[in-house]
Amino acid sequence: MQSDQILISVIIPIYNQELYLEDAIQSVLSQDHGFVELILVNDGSTDKSSEICYKYIEQYNHIRYYEQTNRGVSAARNRGLEEVLGSYVFF
Repeated sequence: MQSDQILISVIIPIYNQELYLEDAIQSVLSQDHGFVELILVNDGSTDKSSEICYKYIEQYNHIRYYEQTNRGVSAARNRGLEEVLGSYVFF
C-alpha cells in the first residue's frame, strides 16, 4: 500500500495477548474503509501472539508486523510510530 493512499495508521502493541489479539485485529479490520493501515508490534511475547499475527499478515496487505525484545508498551508504540504512513495515528 502506498503512503498517499493511507489516511489512518492504527498501532497495536502486543505482549502475550493471544486470547484477545484476534478480536482486536478484527475490530480494526471491520472499520477499514480502504485508507487504514494496521501496524502490529510484538514486544517479546512468549505465547502464540506471533502465530496469530503471521496469519493476518499473510491475508492482508495493509497489515505490517514487527518484533522486538520486551521493552514495554511505550517502546512498542514508539516502534510503531517509526513505521506509520498515515496522517493520523491511533493506538
